[in-house]
Amino acid sequence: LSGREFPTPRESQSIPAMSKLIEMVTRKKLAHARLDEEAAAGAAAAAEKKPSPPTKKAATWAERKALLRQVLPFLWPNEFKLQVRVLCSALVIIAARVINLYVPIFYKNCVNALTPASPPTSSGGDQTFPAGTPAPSNIYVPYAMLGLYAGFKILQGSQRDIRTLVWLPVGQYTRRAVALRVFRHLHALSLKFHLHRRTGEVLRVIERGVSSIETLLNIFVFNVAPTLT
Repeated sequence: LSGREFPTPRESQSIPAMSKLIEMVTRKKLAHARLDEEAAAGAAAAAEKKPSPPTKKAATWAERKALLRQVLPFLWPNEFKLQVRVLCSALVIIAARVINLYVPIFYKNCVNALTPASPPTSSGGDQTFPAGTPAPSNIYVPYAMLGLYAGFKILQGSQRDIRTLVWLPVGQYTRRAVALRVFRHLHALSLKFHLHRRTGEVLRVIERGVSSIETLLNIFVFNVAPTLT
């Protein structure tokens, strides 16, 4: 009031206007605060009503057995030719184990046959030839043993390719059968599912699933089963 005891008439008129303005601002602030509280309460209620995401549990033995029951039938196709190929694949695995066992034995026999036998000395030991002595001419060359060793060595290096060549039609059958089963399941679903799903994403998931099942069967046949047997 600038040191005056009483306000002027103009100042007296402006005081009620200022009080109304302050009251309007206070009401707006209170309204905004009430809206914020209601929004926070609604969000908290929605969070309480929203179910928590299910926790991922480890697969039990029963679930694993059920999965194996669904997957293992693909290892024994209905066609006779494919069944013969499955048996041939098992024989190739057994033959590979036998080859890996006999290759060192044949190698040892070849080395022993190519080593010339020295005549025994008077003390009972073998006679050693001095340096510069020509090798004896009566060296026996075991052609049959060398041929067997060379053949087994070649089979040892190519057993994986032979196994893949024999198993390839069975793997293609498994891949085709799994993909057909998945497509039949998709075609049996409702139209709502297909309208709310992306075709490319579904096809990518199917491709990954089929490849995973094929890899699982290959690991079981060529790694797990031979190790257990």
